[in-house]
Amino acid sequence: MIRLFFTKRSGTVITGGAVFAVLIYVLADSYIDSRFQHDDVTREIFEKLTVGLLFLMFISSLYVILRILNRMDTQTRERDEKYKTYINNSPDPIIVCDRRGCIVETNPSMRDISGYTETELSGMTIQQMWADESVKQGYAAVAKMLKTDTLDITLKFLKKDGGDYYLSCHAVRVGDNRFLIMCRDMTSYVLMDSRIRQMHDDLKDKVEEELKKRQRQEHLIENQKKMADMSKLLSAIAHQWRQPLNVLSLYCIDLNDTYKAGGLNDKYMDDYNTVVTSTIEKMSDIIDDFRLFFAPEKAGTEFCVTVEITDVLSILQAQLNYLGIEIELQCKCGRQYSTCKNIAECPDCAYRWMIVRGEQDRFRHVMLNLIYNSIDAINEKSESLSGYKGKITISVSCVKENVRISVADNGTGIPDDVREHVFEPYFSTKEEGKGAGIGLFMSRLVVKDQMHGDIELRNTKDGAEAVITLPVMKAQVSSTLTM
Repeated sequence: MIRLFFTKRSGTVITGGAVFAVLIYVLADSYIDSRFQHDDVTREIFEKLTVGLLFLMFISSLYVILRILNRMDTQTRERDEKYKTYINNSPDPIIVCDRRGCIVETNPSMRDISGYTETELSGMTIQQMWADESVKQGYAAVAKMLKTDTLDITLKFLKKDGGDYYLSCHAVRVGDNRFLIMCRDMTSYVLMDSRIRQMHDDLKDKVEEELKKRQRQEHLIENQKKMADMSKLLSAIAHQWRQPLNVLSLYCIDLNDTYKAGGLNDKYMDDYNTVVTSTIEKMSDIIDDFRLFFAPEKAGTEFCVTVEITDVLSILQAQLNYLGIEIELQCKCGRQYSTCKNIAECPDCAYRWMIVRGEQDRFRHVMLNLIYNSIDAINEKSESLSGYKGKITISVSCVKENVRISVADNGTGIPDDVREHVFEPYFSTKEEGKGAGIGLFMSRLVVKDQMHGDIELRNTKDGAEAVITLPVMKAQVSSTLTM
């Protein structure tokens, strides 16, 4: 109470109360003098009573006021104690600074994490605690804090021993020249994030390395498949060349016999030269067809599906005839399929030119693989059935914005226990040494990954069917087909 009596606030209250009491006394004394100016005794009694009453009122008012001030002072001290308790017991670092960044007060957590004592921190500025890489960012944050009275940023600090740590700082203004900065130790999170980033970079490098390995493996598999296709197509070349070679052989024998018989003349030699030249040109055309068939195309070129399919069939026609397998190409005209009488010509249909984007040579290999799979299934079935005649039907149609290519046969079909594995690499149902097991795997890779389409295999009532769906770039109507 004595300490409170001499405070500035209590002194003001006492002075004000005394002035008020004096004013009341002067007014009361003037009134008593005028009221009892002829009665000195009565006037004196009233004056003394007035003084006593005013004194009692002053003392009572002073007591009440001092009690109120004392209670307010107690509450203020309690709040200060709570504030200090909260600050000191906070597990997070706390800094109180002025507008210039000079540290006014810190809590034990801040002193523990920084390694500085309370005295050392009191003579420092926040700027002195920043790491070099956070100085520019820190000054920009302080400028914003002075302008908006708030701060929310994560900075790198330096310890007394030179070590570093990270604090997430949130500041608010608590006075005209005071800012309370509440911090959160983010060192473990920042280091964890750094480790995660490093792990991400390492994982990215490993993924890229694995992708390169996969691409090399796919390239190797593709080359293996091409070699297998080359072996089959060499057989097709042999069938294509067998007839013209027989013609040349017969004409050679006939030339020798005619010479011995003395029947050579200009007309005979002209006919002989015409036939032999025509036959040789036909054989040369066959070689050109195969050379162009395997010529690599640039990625992303546009080509006509029906043209590529008829090219494949024209190459395989002689081999299919030799094997006794019927081949039928169908293109959908409106709601009906039109059957090609001659597989080297495409029928005049509404979807004659169905243009897709991709690599022509790889699409040809896909069609070759599907047709050869059908040939194998037909040959396998013919071994167990007498009088059986194999047939392969290729149909092409447009469904919405996609072209649908179906390769169906009346062979053995796909066994149920292997249907889920047919697209796996090196999986084959053929005898060892007769199949590499990569044909359907490569076909699926080309159709799905490179041409952004889809491929599926399913059984039908007669055999099996492979269905390829590709996005159409454009479909144009044409009445003729340039081969």
